[in-house]
Amino acid sequence: MIPSVHTSYADCMLGGTGISVWTTVGGTGNYNHLIDNNQIYNNHRQGIYLGANNREGDDSSITKFNIISNNLIYNNGIAWAICSGFPAGSGDEFGIHLKAADENKVGPGNKLYNHDKWSFGSGIYLELSQQNSIISNMYVVGINLSCTGGIFDNSIGIVLFDDSTDNEIVSNDLENNEYGVRVYDGSSTTDSGPGTKINFNNIVGNSQYGLAYGLGGVPSVIINATHNWWNNYTGPYNPTSNPGSNGDTVSDDVDFSDYLSYEWFNLVWVDNYYDPSTPGWGVTHFATINDGINAVFDTGAVEVKPGTYEELVIIDKPLTMKATYGSVATVITDVGATYSEMEQTDGQTVKIACSNVVIDGFNILRYEYTSFHPDAAIGNIGAPGISDVTISDCHIESQYTCSYFSDINDLTFDSNSFDAQPDDIIVVIDETTGFLINNNTLLDYNLIGIRLNNSRDGILNNVVINQKSYQGLIIDHSQNISINGSVFDYNYETAAIINDSSNIVISDSFFKDCLYGICLDKNSTVNLNDNSFSNTNYEIYGAAYLQNHDLYYGEIQDAIDDAGIGWDVFVYPGTFSENLVINKKISVRGLLDVSDTIVNGNDSSPTIYIARDNDVSDITIEGLTIKGGNNCVKTGIYRDVSGLSIKYCIIENPEVGDAVYIDPHHYSDVPPIRNGTDIFSDPVTLQGNMIRGGVYYQFWSHELYGVDINTQLYLRYNDIDVMFLNGSISADIEDNDFYSLGMEYASDVLIERNVFENPWEERYGIYLWSVNGTPPVKDVEIKHNTILGYSSFAVDSGISGQGIVLAGAMDVTIANNEITANSDGIWITEDFVNRNDDRCVGDVYDITISRNDIENGQTGIKLLSNVNATAITGNNIQINGKGIWVHGSNDHIVANNSIIGNYYGIRLDDGSSDNLIYNNYFADNFVHAFDHFSTTNRWNVTLTAGANIMGGPYIGWGLHWGYRPAL
Repeated sequence: MIPSVHTSYADCMLGGTGISVWTTVGGTGNYNHLIDNNQIYNNHRQGIYLGANNREGDDSSITKFNIISNNLIYNNGIAWAICSGFPAGSGDEFGIHLKAADENKVGPGNKLYNHDKWSFGSGIYLELSQQNSIISNMYVVGINLSCTGGIFDNSIGIVLFDDSTDNEIVSNDLENNEYGVRVYDGSSTTDSGPGTKINFNNIVGNSQYGLAYGLGGVPSVIINATHNWWNNYTGPYNPTSNPGSNGDTVSDDVDFSDYLSYEWFNLVWVDNYYDPSTPGWGVTHFATINDGINAVFDTGAVEVKPGTYEELVIIDKPLTMKATYGSVATVITDVGATYSEMEQTDGQTVKIACSNVVIDGFNILRYEYTSFHPDAAIGNIGAPGISDVTISDCHIESQYTCSYFSDINDLTFDSNSFDAQPDDIIVVIDETTGFLINNNTLLDYNLIGIRLNNSRDGILNNVVINQKSYQGLIIDHSQNISINGSVFDYNYETAAIINDSSNIVISDSFFKDCLYGICLDKNSTVNLNDNSFSNTNYEIYGAAYLQNHDLYYGEIQDAIDDAGIGWDVFVYPGTFSENLVINKKISVRGLLDVSDTIVNGNDSSPTIYIARDNDVSDITIEGLTIKGGNNCVKTGIYRDVSGLSIKYCIIENPEVGDAVYIDPHHYSDVPPIRNGTDIFSDPVTLQGNMIRGGVYYQFWSHELYGVDINTQLYLRYNDIDVMFLNGSISADIEDNDFYSLGMEYASDVLIERNVFENPWEERYGIYLWSVNGTPPVKDVEIKHNTILGYSSFAVDSGISGQGIVLAGAMDVTIANNEITANSDGIWITEDFVNRNDDRCVGDVYDITISRNDIENGQTGIKLLSNVNATAITGNNIQINGKGIWVHGSNDHIVANNSIIGNYYGIRLDDGSSDNLIYNNYFADNFVHAFDHFSTTNRWNVTLTAGANIMGGPYIGWGLHWGYRPAL
């Protein structure tokens, strides 16, 4: 489209055309151009030139299949007025000039006037051009599509010159020219009369001739000019054949029979009661809709009276088809249609096969069985690439799809109602640009209401979608769609789902009685404004949005990418199949039930990868279920993630690796040395999470070891299956539930008020070890915990479980714990092979075991070879196979304990010496104490003032033995 082309001047006799589609001599013709909706005026020569200089012998240079429509063209060909010495009457004063141009279409809707400055000035001039159609350049008032054309106030309206044969001139207004139509005979050029058809035009007020042919005296044919309006009900004036008429004049050699007795409006009437006796029968009045369609020309109108029309309709031209009394009374149905008839319409009751169509006020039914797919009551199946279609005030009913449109521009549904079967779709719009669905109601019980696919620039306004068993509205792979003021009611699964679509706006709409209100899927963005919800399980599903913004995302990563520093990303319930990367300070928070807000990654990378590319602090992950991935949650290697907080999440089922893998400063062959007291400015926190798949926290210190370190890792109120600290400093682990907690090369760790309970398969509750000579775990407090059920595996496995294992540790306090029903309550060694077949070798010293309740195990406390100088004080050790078992180790202090109801109260095996056992209470043990071949163990201390275990005034009065004698 070129909106305005004017004053295109050139040197005299050269150029000066508004729009030229030109083929040079020997060139190939120009095809398939559209020149539409331009204003073309005051050009030096013609307004539009289409064609070549001449016809080549093989017609290769002929210009074909172009359309010139809806243009305003006037006052062209002014060269004589502006060029000095340019004689009047010697220029190309044409609105449109076709030369060596065949099978083109001029119309509809062109307005051509004021080409009248010399006798050859023409609205349309055809030269050496054949089989063209000059159609529907007229002005019609009424129900017709917008059509404001006409050919008037020119010297000649239309000229056919020099072998311009087989052209048709139909449904035009030719008014107030000197000649309406001038067809040149063979007197000076090749005759243009053969094959010419001039029908259904309004030829009015032309001063010399309405139609002139044979003025040169050598006509070769009779021109077909039937069914025209000649400005008088008596037809045109001809001095010989119709001398009594006052209509426009026609020359001889013109067949003007069957002239119209009224003005032609490009309008016909259809009534299934019409018959050959009806006035206008076969011209303007018909009994079938298809006959009416065939009778009008482009931009015409077909008015249909009430009745049931059992026919399949094909609309293959621009027109308006209107029911005069609306859809209740005017029915188009496929009842009785044959397979071959259905084949012609591609399975549709009404097939729209042309642009610029309006259908208004029908009841359109589609019920006959066919195997066509897709099929519909109305659509453009089999006719892609059309535009400007409007369907209004219709009721559309089908056993299949009601309406199916694909590859169309500018589609309008206005004020329609629909009815389809329970397993079908009401409206399908595919690969469409520019559509309006306004005031439509989709109320019946169906599968899907509206499905939009690969479409853009659409509006749904005041649409009611009710009782869809699957989804009310699907928007898939589409852009720039606006839904406003609509109602989604009783759509049993999803009211509206948006997938792989962007710039979708939903506003002022109501969602009621559905499982999902608005559901987003991958690669989608939606603006939500002022919508309301009632009785929906999930108002918004599968969406993330940014704090204080109306934009919602179908993928969390898109929201993360668009978030500013410090922003909150809120996540609605949904399953998000994506792997997230967070490289900036933000919070990602689930809004509702954590179990319904799921991020499920694949194994290509972590499901949530924190600080992958740079250090980043103060990230918060809250209220999400995080699954899958190569580690569910992982931090970047060597990255500072100070202030990372993971709260109230469910983290489980990694495809590879661990549920949580935190690696703040991974060890390196060439580590950076950082002097200072803080690894992180703020600690990493895990709080209130349920974690299955393990937590692995890895920090091998390159900072100066041994300085005071603020707490770097907080664990609070989590439910964790297994956790391992592989080199960590200053961890605070309180009030959690664990299956198992282990550590290596860790220091300054508090383990307090946790519950460790074996689900069956775990071997250790808490384990501290040194592997292959790594430095020992040190400065660990294990306090006020419950450690339960780490008992023997299957009998034939030969494997026992331990509540607490120390194998390479120093400065460890085990105090005030409930240690119950374990094979070994506390098991301390300096040399063993762990469950991973790693050799654990390392010194164990400065261990304190105090005030614990150790019950119902095979062994309460077991000290193996070379474990020395352990303080075991104030414990309640009862109902075990062995209360305390010292196996080849020395220098322990066992004091102030209550050792009750065990098989062995205490057993010291060969090689256990220099141990001090005093002030203990032994009762109800089968064997209170067993000391094998040792002469250096001491069973008392020097008498010292102070309350003893029995409440007496002195420590050193010995041990209290129950009624069973010691052996």
